[in-house]
Formats: sequence, structure tokens, C-alpha cells
Amino acid sequence: MTMVSTKQKIQYALVTLMDENGTKGTELAEAIGVKKQSVSGWRRGETSMDVDNMIAVCDYYGITMDEFVGRGTKAAKSEETRLVELYRALGDDDRRMVVSLMEKLVR
Repeated sequence: MTMVSTKQKIQYALVTLMDENGTKGTELAEAIGVKKQSVSGWRRGETSMDVDNMIAVCDYYGITMDEFVGRGTKAAKSEETRLVELYRALGDDDRRMVVSLMEKLVR
């Protein structure tokens, strides 16, 4: 039985996220503040991503670190991803209203 390293899981997750979302390496690099060569190296498995960059990638795609390394549940990811997509589609005023409503609901 072949063991898959965490580095390989992260590489696969990054490639999958980028492909599924149609993200180009230059786009991701610019969004998280790294050089496009860094993203390219991560995609090819030539270099390892540090924790700060993993967090930035997770924030960019609206996922948790557990989900990024394959430890999250698919159902929760799907629902949360949809909520994030809907939130991102809102204008500033509507976002403030949603945050206000959510804060009232959790009190």
C-alpha cells in the first residue's frame, strides 16, 4: 500500500482547486502575494508551501485548512462554499445587513 505524504495531498488539493475554479497561477499568486514561480513549484510538487501561504490559499478559496488537506466533510464544504459564494456576490450594503442579521441570530 502506497502512503500519500501531506505534501502530495497539498499539491493535489491545490491543483484540484485551481482546475475546478479555473484559476491561473498568475491570478492566485497575485491574490496571495507570492511570485507565480512559487505557485508553479507547489503545483508540480517541487517546493512545499509554508503555513502562511496555505492559510492564504484557503482564505482565497473559502475553505478550511482541514478541507485543504482532505480532512473536512464534503457536505459541509459544499454548503459553506455556497454560502461564501452567495456572500461574495452581494454588494457592500447587503453584506453589512447579512453580517448584522447573523450576529443577531447567534446571540
